[in-house]
Amino acid sequence: MAVQKPPKPTVTLVSLYSDYLNLYGENGNIKVLASALQSAGLEVAVKHFSLHQTIDLSACDFLYIGSGIEARQLTALSHLRQNREALKEYVEKDGLVLCTGNAADMFGQQIVTPKGESVEALGLFDYQARQLQEREVGEVLFSFLDEYLVGFQNRGSQIECHDSQAKPLFNVNKGFCTVFRYDEAENTGAGEAYALQEGFRLKGFIASSVLGLVTRNPAFILWLVRQILSKKLRSEEGFSDLFPTELLQEGNDEGLVNTVTKSTTSAYQLLDLQLDIVAFWSFLGAHHSILNS
Repeated sequence: MAVQKPPKPTVTLVSLYSDYLNLYGENGNIKVLASALQSAGLEVAVKHFSLHQTIDLSACDFLYIGSGIEARQLTALSHLRQNREALKEYVEKDGLVLCTGNAADMFGQQIVTPKGESVEALGLFDYQARQLQEREVGEVLFSFLDEYLVGFQNRGSQIECHDSQAKPLFNVNKGFCTVFRYDEAENTGAGEAYALQEGFRLKGFIASSVLGLVTRNPAFILWLVRQILSKKLRSEEGFSDLFPTELLQEGNDEGLVNTVTKSTTSAYQLLDLQLDIVAFWSFLGAHHSILNS
């Protein structure tokens, strides 16, 4: 009689508006993350919710929202308002959320248009988004946990973060920054330390204007996997067998890479390729005047 194997632990990812807020193919982020978790031996359920549907986050382990043009953003915001209580309950329990592009604009207090008009947002966090007169567009190079991250920004808005609990995500080597305006920073000078940083984290809420953030950056994928599994490890049985606590500690990337990819070689080849691309973009940036002459 065959021994029945225990069921694999399941991670549930929720993607909002993957068919609608999908600028530059941003729904690829959730696909790559799901693939990484499946490679780690997990069952992964991906649930999609879009306009005219009730958003159910009761089983959600990770929520993703991508970027869209401003008109679509406002339509999505109207739908999110109808589901505000579910979202509020989820974030208040420190549920993991990743917003890329302009998606995070919708979770602040308001969105201010170039004409000075104010659009009420969800009001779940203490920041506002200010739409720009001119878009900020370009390839970016950031530092994150001793790794380089690459991506693309096409920003039509700038977040002004007033929440003193917000922690910046990335150091900016080349690209556009988030504005941190803490009241206490006016006296302590702490705001100056954040002058060249982008994105932020408020407990489980992660926001960045970078496009291609997951799909182009293995180091960020590993960090996200660590956040998801660490949270599951604290709340559910079955994860400690696959992912002992020491595997999920910061600094144990090689062990986690080996578990997630089944091959450290393939993961580090991706990292090497990424660094080659970074070196190429750095060369282009340094020789910008020559290329345009």
